[in-house]
Amino acid sequence: MSTQKVFISGSIAVKKLDNEVLSSLQKMMQNGLQILVGDAKGVDSQIQDFFKRNNYNNIVVYSIEEFPRYIASKTFGFKKIEVATDVKGGRETQTEKDIAMTNDSDFRDRKS
Repeated sequence: MSTQKVFISGSIAVKKLDNEVLSSLQKMMQNGLQILVGDAKGVDSQIQDFFKRNNYNNIVVYSIEEFPRYIASKTFGFKKIEVATDVKGGRETQTEKDIAMTNDSDFRDRKS
């Protein structure tokens, strides 16, 4: 049986994860889930920092860049998402990354 994957995303405006989210993250660790997360500030960086603090390395950071804008630990995996050349604009290119993470995941948990 392969590891189940969960995609987590949220607002770049988030500066601190609330207790409900932290509880969910603890359960994900206990269940050995692989976490798919982006490389932006806000929820992405907060999620990465949480797992780094808890020495949980079953993390894959997704980015459209050659190197992620943010990756909390060298032990985390990295997946570069290729964006079609006809896709223009920051939000549209980031949407391509989100679509790839959604397609790769078994679960989705949206908190922000």
